[in-house]
Amino acid sequence: MRCSDMSSAPLITVIIPVYNAASHLIRTLASVFSQSIPLNVICINDGSTDSSAAVLAELSERYLNLTVIDKDNEGPAAARNLGLTMVSTPFLIFMDADDYISDGAYATLLDVIVSEKADVVFHGYQNVLPNGEVISQVSLPRQIFDNGVDCFTSMQRQNYLASACFSIYRTAHILDNNIKFPLNSNFEDAHFYRDVVVSAKCVVVIPDIFYSYVQYEKSRSRQWNVQVLFDYADMFCKNIDAMNSVYDEKMKCRASAFVVATIAAGTCDFCKSIFIDYLKKMLSEVHTLVIYGTGTGGRRLNKIVSEIDGINTFFSDSSEEKVGTYVDGIPVRSPHSLIELNDIDTGIIIGSSYVSEIYDLLNGVVIEQSIFLPDIRIIRDIAKERLLSADLRHFSDRSFEAAKVSERI
Repeated sequence: MRCSDMSSAPLITVIIPVYNAASHLIRTLASVFSQSIPLNVICINDGSTDSSAAVLAELSERYLNLTVIDKDNEGPAAARNLGLTMVSTPFLIFMDADDYISDGAYATLLDVIVSEKADVVFHGYQNVLPNGEVISQVSLPRQIFDNGVDCFTSMQRQNYLASACFSIYRTAHILDNNIKFPLNSNFEDAHFYRDVVVSAKCVVVIPDIFYSYVQYEKSRSRQWNVQVLFDYADMFCKNIDAMNSVYDEKMKCRASAFVVATIAAGTCDFCKSIFIDYLKKMLSEVHTLVIYGTGTGGRRLNKIVSEIDGINTFFSDSSEEKVGTYVDGIPVRSPHSLIELNDIDTGIIIGSSYVSEIYDLLNGVVIEQSIFLPDIRIIRDIAKERLLSADLRHFSDRSFEAAKVSERI
């Protein structure tokens, strides 16, 4: 059924959680209501302390199909779940209050989900600065999956960002499967995305870049701390389970890249203690350790390893300018010199975000068994054990309370 053949009754509901987004709402809602098809829009004001409520009240007079709900602050997951209970249209879409959508996007998405009888349709997106400058674009080739697990596995291996906002959904699929956003996770989008996809009978991916995802310096998703560490590890492990335990080298490299990125960002004392515990177990038989990469990740990884007794450490790097020099007092060797170190008590750990590329490079130089890729499942288990037993007053990061940890686990 083409959009031009439809009646004026809205077929799509757009759910937008709002928290202190007064300065963005006019642009966001203008992009939504400028679409070429009729829509219902639900904005849930999640206890905003700025003028969001006043802006929404004014906009509700301008846009007849805009419903505004005010509630106490509980976070975007609770706001979206509330929105789901109010949807009366056959299809739904999520948006964030500070992002915007391209003209004509919803008509195209509606055509695809109707014509393909799909449960969900994914589209491309672009990361932009607040001034509209495009940082990067993500687009996957058109694909149709008749098995949700196959789709989820494919998109995970292509490192597709799991956001609820890059799709259109069949409402009945979400409600019939009782899919909701978890309330106690930093990665609620990833859990929702996984549950929607693996339970779907038909998923369509289209390459069109419709969504502009605005990046801010102090984005909540970039504030790495102990809570984010545990939540990410837990989410990643559940993703592996959903993929029928496909935890091959590619997925291990992705997990390892996260560990390096977290270390490079600078971890709190509590996170650091978890990494030390894990590395002690992983490197228990290692006396000589090569840290590949002399950037921030490699150097901070070296500082963590230096707290483990009995390990002699040096760097390796692909940069010819670095080879033969010293970084933080540690010598830097060339990758090809590592062939001399194929001993049973020698290990290599990648301290760079380019884990997959370096892993492939090292496989041609050293024996595969000497390359250690951090296992996110073990890190998750250590974090779980430590969080339930630790007295957090001894650590610099206060983001966790023991009771909250117990609820999440």
